[in-house]
Amino acid sequence: MDVMSLGPRARRLLTRATKIVLRVRYQHNVDIALLGMLDGGQSLTQKNDAAAYVDFLRACIEPMKLHIKVVKQPGEHRPDAHANRFATLIDTLRHVPPVPAGTALLIADRADWFRGSTLPVNEQRWAGDVGLAFSIASSSGYKGRIISTIVRLCHAKQCLELGTAFGLSAMFIIEQQKRLGHPCHLATVEANNPQFEMARDHLTKAYGDAVTCHFGYTEKLLPELARSGVPIDFIFHDAGHSRDNYVNDFGAIVGALAPGSVVLIDDIRWEDARFHHGAANTYGGWREVVAHPQVTQAIEIDGAMGLVQLA
Repeated sequence: MDVMSLGPRARRLLTRATKIVLRVRYQHNVDIALLGMLDGGQSLTQKNDAAAYVDFLRACIEPMKLHIKVVKQPGEHRPDAHANRFATLIDTLRHVPPVPAGTALLIADRADWFRGSTLPVNEQRWAGDVGLAFSIASSSGYKGRIISTIVRLCHAKQCLELGTAFGLSAMFIIEQQKRLGHPCHLATVEANNPQFEMARDHLTKAYGDAVTCHFGYTEKLLPELARSGVPIDFIFHDAGHSRDNYVNDFGAIVGALAPGSVVLIDDIRWEDARFHHGAANTYGGWREVVAHPQVTQAIEIDGAMGLVQLA
């Protein structure tokens, strides 16, 4: 068929139909891949939450399209390598590449182990067990995939994670760093137990010197980390969720960020009375970070996460 011989309306219909066929075929490929990863379903009999396990894997490999809103653009100066790289990152995040199957299985297994844990967690305003706390606080396959993509596109050698929880997002970072092919390091900060101890024990056993885990609050630890002298390429902020946390943490560490580095802030519209006295005003804090003079570009991802690049 000579497509150009068709009228404009017919060509549009043909293009739309082709996209639908390709989308359906790719989704079928995802289902086939999942069956292979799950050994035809046999491995699910050993899982604590089989449905959540499959959902985690699916989120790591199925087609994923994100809504990107640009909230700060670079000035009219000539774009440099950092600006061009961030532009490529934005385009890539619109259709996020999958996590390698081996990585997805490794982290999904760890996530399922946590879901089955009944170790008590007692905090001032919330009490439960590790399995329940994990389901609330830890990174999903969706979030981990975004983090992996950022580390990949930015070739982030030195990373810092604020708010490690049980260490799942840290695994996404380190596993992607390992694929970069050069020496890398991740520093983590977590202020709660048993989250810190469980994450530290697993991460240091699995990755050795590639990770350093710090226990304490960001306001006490960040000034010390900023003085370490090692420029940071990527920060994932998933610690305290409030205007003050975002603004103060960013201000404490901004001097240690490498040229062209990026910072991902989670939950920029978070409000939860169980964990915060009064209004958290996270979005106000996020916009203050965006307005910082060293921030050259900024985007919002699905309205829930904020990403900035520094000069």
